[in-house]
Amino acid sequence: MANAPHGGILKDLVARDEHIRENLKSEAATLSDIVLTERQLCDLELIISGGFSPLEGFMNEADYKSVVETLRLADGALFPMPITLDISQEDIANKFIVAGARVALRDPRDDEVLAIITVDDIYRPDQVKEAINVFGADDPAHPSVAYLRNNVKDYYIGGKLQAIQPPIHFDYVALRYTPTELRAHFKKVAWRKVVAFQTRNPMHRAHRELTVRAARQRQANVLIHPVVGLTKPGDVDHYTRVRVYEAIMAKYPNGMGHLALLPLAMRMAGPREAVWHAIIRKNFGATHFIVGRDHAGPGKNSQGKDFYGPYDAQDLVTKYHEELQIEMVPFQQMTYLPSTDEYQPVDEVPKGVQTLDISGTELRRRLKNGAPIPDWFSYDAVVKTLRESYPPRSKQGFVILLTGLHNSGKDTIAKALQVTLNQQGGRSVSLFVGDGIRHELDAPFTASEEERSKNLQRLSFVSAELARAGAAVIAAPIAPKKESRDAIKDTVVHTAGAGGNFFTVHVATPLEHCESTDRKGVYARARTGELKGVAGVDEVYDVPERADLTVDVSIQSVPEIVHNDISQTRVNALRISGKRIPRGEDEHGLGRRATLTADLRDDSDLKYYTNITLNEEVFPVLIDTGSSDLYIAGDVGGAGNTGKTANVQYAIGAAAGPILTAKMEFEGFTVMNQAFILDTSGNNPKGEGLIGLGPNSNSQIHATLNNANGDTPLDRIFRGNTSTPNYLTIYLGRSDDPSDPFPGDLTVGSPIPGYENVTSMPKLPVTDVATGSSQHWQVLLDENGIIGPDGLPVQVTSHVKGGPNHRLNVIFDSGFSLPQVPKAVSDAFYGRVPGAQLANISGFGEVYTLPCNVELNVTFKFANVSYPIHPLDSTLGGLGQVDSEGNPVCIGAFQAIQSGAQAPSYDMILGMAFLRNAYLLVNFGDFVDGSSSKTADPYVQLLPLTSDLTEAHADFVNVRLQGVDQTGNFKLLPATVLPPDDSNDDTDDSDGESLAQKIHPYIPYIIAGSVTAGVILLVAIGLCIASSRRARYRRLHDPAPQGMDHHQDAPFTRYQPTRRY
Repeated sequence: MANAPHGGILKDLVARDEHIRENLKSEAATLSDIVLTERQLCDLELIISGGFSPLEGFMNEADYKSVVETLRLADGALFPMPITLDISQEDIANKFIVAGARVALRDPRDDEVLAIITVDDIYRPDQVKEAINVFGADDPAHPSVAYLRNNVKDYYIGGKLQAIQPPIHFDYVALRYTPTELRAHFKKVAWRKVVAFQTRNPMHRAHRELTVRAARQRQANVLIHPVVGLTKPGDVDHYTRVRVYEAIMAKYPNGMGHLALLPLAMRMAGPREAVWHAIIRKNFGATHFIVGRDHAGPGKNSQGKDFYGPYDAQDLVTKYHEELQIEMVPFQQMTYLPSTDEYQPVDEVPKGVQTLDISGTELRRRLKNGAPIPDWFSYDAVVKTLRESYPPRSKQGFVILLTGLHNSGKDTIAKALQVTLNQQGGRSVSLFVGDGIRHELDAPFTASEEERSKNLQRLSFVSAELARAGAAVIAAPIAPKKESRDAIKDTVVHTAGAGGNFFTVHVATPLEHCESTDRKGVYARARTGELKGVAGVDEVYDVPERADLTVDVSIQSVPEIVHNDISQTRVNALRISGKRIPRGEDEHGLGRRATLTADLRDDSDLKYYTNITLNEEVFPVLIDTGSSDLYIAGDVGGAGNTGKTANVQYAIGAAAGPILTAKMEFEGFTVMNQAFILDTSGNNPKGEGLIGLGPNSNSQIHATLNNANGDTPLDRIFRGNTSTPNYLTIYLGRSDDPSDPFPGDLTVGSPIPGYENVTSMPKLPVTDVATGSSQHWQVLLDENGIIGPDGLPVQVTSHVKGGPNHRLNVIFDSGFSLPQVPKAVSDAFYGRVPGAQLANISGFGEVYTLPCNVELNVTFKFANVSYPIHPLDSTLGGLGQVDSEGNPVCIGAFQAIQSGAQAPSYDMILGMAFLRNAYLLVNFGDFVDGSSSKTADPYVQLLPLTSDLTEAHADFVNVRLQGVDQTGNFKLLPATVLPPDDSNDDTDDSDGESLAQKIHPYIPYIIAGSVTAGVILLVAIGLCIASSRRARYRRLHDPAPQGMDHHQDAPFTRYQPTRRY
């Protein structure tokens, strides 16, 4: 038997008003009307069908205020979400809307009248209070707060509705049930208990197993009830999702499950939304409702932290359980067991049993790259549907909007770009310029502002539909108003599906140039008043604040703009595929290819590799933000020889050999004649190498060649595209992360999709070091910016002369597996742990060892933002270390800085163990050789990655404690207690040279000659940590950049380092 509706009576207004439907329809023809927005349409459909029972209309002021403040209607009934009808003051006046008036409500898709509202009141809401109370913060990073700020009008209308008809749908009609219809279905098939599953994402095997398990445990049936109204921007479109749901329903036991679609406009309001969803499912007849972790959460806020706690939604539903009268089923995280080919809840997996998972990030990567998706994770029909709807980037559509003044050159650029893209092939190309489209779509000087706005809306709709079909769309309206341009972008991004890639080009040609070359006399006629609405004369042109690219035909030629700026842009939205555009060889020989991200390979969290191509041959290379040279240990066919050699000395080992040149492909860029060291030292594995991602001033190759031909790969890439920020981003994954085992990613010029918030984080200025020291990606830590496991700041002062002694100088270096910190910090982290010991371990140096069941939570602070360290990173396990009794021990990851890593210009080096907790963006600014003096100073931005400490704790328990939480009784020793120091044990080398330093040159031979796989792994891991950092080379001087007179002052500070650590 279906559950009773919320409030006891199902408010099915369509059935209630059926007998007066024709009278209402006739009356509506005589009334003022309001055309609903898409959100209002979804709300109205669920009001008149009874889905929002006990509501009978849009909330009046009393109900609205009560819901915002107390989660209850004015009569005390539980209802957590304000359901409102917003309207502008202009419409109130023009449509003569007053209290007591009756107003028709129309469908925006077909203009059909759906209902009549009798106005109770008109009121002005406190939208800031609404944002804070309902969504948790007035933060535009929340999609509903952004909607509230940008789309919701100033006034709300409250009043009850009379229903004329529900909205008409043409898609999946058989799957669209009203509450009355679904209740009748449950009665017909005799379902007494129904577990409802809410989703806005595609479903895979784990979801099927979860819902089947929940139903069987409760002797119930399953209602798959996905949202097909408005969801989170960027979600998979509902057409694709429903095809996925239809495919997966066939995998349920016969008669167990049923699929019904819900036309809900989600608010992503977390806890409140979970209670709202429970009420809705109760109205549809469900007796049970699955509530997941961070249910209906929108992701990260502007500070990089989750808007809601992982269990806030479950807690709030539990709080109102008695009133809701629907049983909550907590979402169980499922994992796959290959040994038995089944899914089980993570907390029920026996100790030591192998499990497999694929994260959402990894799934998107595999879909993007066409990589295989195993059948244990999903079903063939599901994967096939997703691949059809979301093709690889080279097949996705995009829209380029060129905006600028009349005669700015935007139309000429657009036509030239069309020819260029047609030459590349692979997509159809559509062009919209003034003389190439219908007059009514581009009548800038004869239409009113309102008419022009509507024309741009039509243009955005057409562009979005073409991009959805995979076309390249070039549109070049004047579009002088920011609001209109934003509306075009919003339409494309949110309605073009996989083709929702949008790129704004501001053609910023000065008005004087536009007017002086205006052969059509538009400006002259505007000056006399003959023409109206001419931007720059009698209408203001809103300069785009965040254009993806800015060009100017008064100082650039059209071929230069098209070939060098647009076609080679690093903006991710374009995703232009194929080989670079043929053109004459320039001094840089730089070309742009398709992808912008290079997936990393994680070697046991100790090394991170990406691939580069030299003369068509692929080489894996270590990524290293602490050095600036590229070397390859192996033959590169067809490489040119500069006749010079270079020797880069590292703390352990070296790279030495001739400086060669080859065509390099990296990060989607092609660089001709890139210089690199062909390493013949024998110190490094054949066929591999290292790419330095540091400042050009530190390059030994550059110093040796003494000209721009020796510039680093990134320097050459950035100099070929100076119109956008010169930045690099690095995301390091964690190999034993049970929730997201993603190896990592590296991008140039754009953030990783889903992590765009990194660009809104505080900009940490890169500290200039004194002459005679090496320049790194170095910033200042906050005062008291290290929080130890006791929750207190670690007291430590800087030893860098000339800087603030209360703020440490910190280097971000992806080449260090063990971060190097002052001894006081390492002692504070590990010295008070029971069982901790200082040990000088062969290959590791002096480190703390401690029991692996100890969970330590420490934090670093930059610019008042906290960066918690995941407990799996504060200590490193799985390294084969044991104590005197043979028990496994872990190593303290934050090592007291070793002598080979010390320098007077910095205090500590935050390497891999830190960078797995902070998404790193490095903006090179004017460190790019030959950059304009207008280029900004270099800076670093960090996005916290370990904000969910509850999840981090669960990860630690799952990985280190095999799912059994034993952390509750742990206590630190008193602050005066220090661990025993066995640094003088027999593992120390008497000659002062570590075993790692002695053995490093022979690594390849040891690996090649080993016969035991376990020995190979242990040696490799030990050496990686032992070498925890490659040292830096010495620089003698830094030449003037290409194109600059040697006597001219450089536009950026020169660095002349004398040593590298």
